[in-house]
This record gives sequence, C-alpha cells and structure tokens, in this order.
Amino acid sequence: MGQSPSPPSPASTVGSKPSLGAGFFTCLKDILRINCHWSAPELGQGPSPWLLFTSNQALGSKHRCVFRASECTVVLPPKEVLVPSDNLTLTLHHYVSGKEQVSLVDPQYLPRRHVKLDPPSDLQSNVSSGYCVLTWGVSPALEPLTANLSYKLAFKKQEEAWEQAQHRDHIVGVTQLTLEAIELDPGSSYEARLCVQMATLEDEIVQEQHHEGQ
Repeated sequence: MGQSPSPPSPASTVGSKPSLGAGFFTCLKDILRINCHWSAPELGQGPSPWLLFTSNQALGSKHRCVFRASECTVVLPPKEVLVPSDNLTLTLHHYVSGKEQVSLVDPQYLPRRHVKLDPPSDLQSNVSSGYCVLTWGVSPALEPLTANLSYKLAFKKQEEAWEQAQHRDHIVGVTQLTLEAIELDPGSSYEARLCVQMATLEDEIVQEQHHEGQ
C-alpha cells in the first residue's frame, strides 16, 4: 500500500478588533512555541505591540508575544508547554500617545483548535491473507500529545480517484490500524493518506464507545 503526503493543517483566525483597524491575528502553535501573524500591524512610535496569552486556569501563567513587523513568536518553557485542556485569554497591548492600550482579542483562546501539527511520518503497511496493518510515526515534539491525536485515513485502489476512497475516522491515541481483508480486494494495489488533528470531544466519545463495545 503506497503513501501519499498529508495536507498541511490549516491556519485558524483567532480574533480581531475592527475598531482598532487591527486586522486579523492568526496564531498557530505546537506544544513548544506560538507563532502569530498580524494582517494589519500598527507600527507607531514607542515600544512594539505585543499579544499576551493569560491562562484562565493557572494563576499567574502568562506568555508575551512581541511583534517584529507583522510576526511574533514566543518559545514556551519546558514546564509550561501548552496542552489540549488549556484555556487562555488573548489580549493586544500597544501604545497610543505614550499610554498603553489593551484590547481583548479572544477571551477563550483554546490551543487545541489552533495547533499546527507535523504530519504523520513513515506510513508503512504489513499485508497478510486476513488483514493489513498500517503503522506510522509521530514527530518527537508531539510524542507527549500522542494520546490526544486523532487521525483520519483515506485509502483507495491506485487506479481510482480520491473521490472514490474509503475512509476511517476517529482513530485516536494510537499509531497503528488494522484493515480487515473484507475491506480490500485481493491482488489490487492501494494508496493511503493519513491526516492528523487534535482529538475533539466527539472523537473521545466515539473512542469510549468503541472500547465499551469490545
């Protein structure tokens, strides 16, 4: 079974303040850093503007992302890497006429909705007469989140279009999947695509029901 590259995770717009002419902010993260883009930066005199990520759960946990032109990056300390359960307030800080102005961008910034994940690596297949076992790897930076990763698999015969592909969703917290022989035609060659995202509540419910049914 062949492997096709996974499409990149899409960017997510987290908020805007039209009254400031501030444009939109786009923040993507992995567990180690946050990268933000400001579509219409206001680069006046005084200190550079910054975004402040304040935890709504852990008192005193704050991360400042200072803009350089339209971009800013904050590298998180090892003990404060973001996890899917985090809930943050996102505010914009900038100076107008020498006074600091604070604007609310997002009162509940949920990191799990804005994670830029590395695609699964080294997708392999092991075919026998009764089934096909697919295995794949997770990048080292994402290993602490393995249990919170959800995968979507599409597979098809090589001569077919992707619109005809079969799909398996809600593959949560694992790095292998078994396809039964009934799902595959003997003698045919297949291609597969595997996409990854952070697990949602729906994924977790489906996974619990799967375990209960075993």
